[in-house]
Amino acid sequence: MNDWDRFLLLMAALVAAVGLFYRFTRRTSQPEVRRRTARVGDARPSVLVLSAGLGDGHNAAARAVKAALEAAGHPVTTIDGLRQMSPTVDALLRWVYAALLNHAPWLYDFAFRIFALPGIRGLIRRISGLLYGGRLLRIVDEVRPDLVVSTYPVVTATLGYLRLRGKLPMPTAAIVSDFGVHPMWVAPGIDQHLVVSSVSVAAARAVGSPVQVVEPLIGPEFREVPDRAAARSLLGLPREGFVALIVGGAWGIGDLEGAAARALRAGVAAVIVCGHNEALREHLEHRFRAAPRVRVYGWTAAMPRLMAASDCLIQNAGGLTCLEAIHFGLPILIYEAIPGHGRLNAEMMERAGAAVWVRQPDELEATLRQAADGTRPLPLPPPEPLRPVAAAVLETLRLAPLVPAPARQRQPWVAPARRALLGATSLGLLGLLTFSSWSVALAARGLRMDVPGANPTPGFVAVGIRATDPQTARAVETLVEQDHLPVTIFVDQQAVAGLVPASDVSFGVAENPTASVMSDPWRVRQEMRAAAVALHEATGATVDYFLPARQDVNLTALAMVPPPSHLVIPDRFIGHGVGPGVYVIDVSGLPAGDAEQVIEQQFAEIHRKGLQCVSLAQLAS
Repeated sequence: MNDWDRFLLLMAALVAAVGLFYRFTRRTSQPEVRRRTARVGDARPSVLVLSAGLGDGHNAAARAVKAALEAAGHPVTTIDGLRQMSPTVDALLRWVYAALLNHAPWLYDFAFRIFALPGIRGLIRRISGLLYGGRLLRIVDEVRPDLVVSTYPVVTATLGYLRLRGKLPMPTAAIVSDFGVHPMWVAPGIDQHLVVSSVSVAAARAVGSPVQVVEPLIGPEFREVPDRAAARSLLGLPREGFVALIVGGAWGIGDLEGAAARALRAGVAAVIVCGHNEALREHLEHRFRAAPRVRVYGWTAAMPRLMAASDCLIQNAGGLTCLEAIHFGLPILIYEAIPGHGRLNAEMMERAGAAVWVRQPDELEATLRQAADGTRPLPLPPPEPLRPVAAAVLETLRLAPLVPAPARQRQPWVAPARRALLGATSLGLLGLLTFSSWSVALAARGLRMDVPGANPTPGFVAVGIRATDPQTARAVETLVEQDHLPVTIFVDQQAVAGLVPASDVSFGVAENPTASVMSDPWRVRQEMRAAAVALHEATGATVDYFLPARQDVNLTALAMVPPPSHLVIPDRFIGHGVGPGVYVIDVSGLPAGDAEQVIEQQFAEIHRKGLQCVSLAQLAS
């Protein structure tokens, strides 16, 4: 199934989903919530904790609350509130969040700022309450708790809407597990907001609810700090020396590779945790295969041991991992802070003295080198008065006792809800067309664009070789000329210095994989234009192609293409197996001799598999 077929299948599924929504929105009332027989004065009030599975931070906060309350003897039920509200919205938010951070972080930052506007916040709360409030009320009716706690902003907004309108009789508390508090993360109607630092109090109080600062939200596995020497021994790390723990969250987002490279240049060992991003884990294992001071992990339950073995944490977004590090007394460096909430967290953690915000790559290297040799130790977060999380949550019962449930009322909300759905569907379709690989397939098919790799022909492979070192680029160029290989050499502005005029070689420019995730696209476009001009001046050749940093290419990549070159869709990079389509052999960072050996090995593999090697122009024709 190609990208065109996948697009048509998704459109059919979208139409079916809209039809089902129209079918079930014939209900015009929300269920009446029955109250438990338990009351505020009961010794063991029950608690319902609603979370969301976007990343792992919200679920981790829910697990920490559950553990603290159960340790105090309270029955606790945890449910993925966002998925219960709408599995479709849950899946859409996951996709949009990952797509924006990976492909258009500037747009995510713009949306983050837009959602802070009062009118937008109010509209989202109203829409979520109208569309999905009834589903949350049904959960509350089934569990019948004495108290409801939310750890995710959209769930918080919906609970606040219901609470304000008297539809939810139980008191509600909301937990903000980041130092930075976005206005969308607190909601009118919520009886109490719980934050993790005193610098967060003012922002949380903006909606008028009481605010308490609670202890770090950590799971039971983090309560006991393992012995440092034993942890290093179990992990195979050197007993002495500085170790940096580099974490990109559950999805492995951020410049983890660049941070590890800077750590190695500073003489520091690096432990990288890629979360559920298996492609990143495989890439980093291949990238640092010859570096004995680097350890690469995927999703792991050994985070307490990893923190115990490390001397600092390098993070890009804050959140629960930073709270765990604070509990361990582990200094925190915020590096390449992701747009939106990452930068807000970095600013607030720096203001609180809880982290050092490293704004430049060279600054990270210098900071690690000074920390390792002891000339400038990393600061630890200062102590501040904190409330145990269980006591703070239960305080909500005193602040907002139970109120009678309202009578069941019919509400004429179907028409506004349908209009909102149509608007959301239109925006979702626009985002889908912009930030998915289907967009390029549609453009190549409908506009007859020359996009090598958009529809690869079985049995044919076009090879691109990416080089970033001038000497390596020169060696690759010589090899291609001598063997008359039908390949395209992709270089950046630095590698151009090693090239010489050549008439039989096809050239292209390559996006920097460590910068593309977090960089401004307009700056990347300027860099690609500069590389194209330098390449033309050095070789006299015209830049034929532009190679994005990643395999999942979408329409945003078209903004980077320097004219008059063509976009290339890489089907496979080295390390992921040879196959039909565009195959990229990345020799960046390798000496010239090693690069020649890798290229010869890969061409032997191409011939062994019976693939016919053609140029990019032939593959696209």
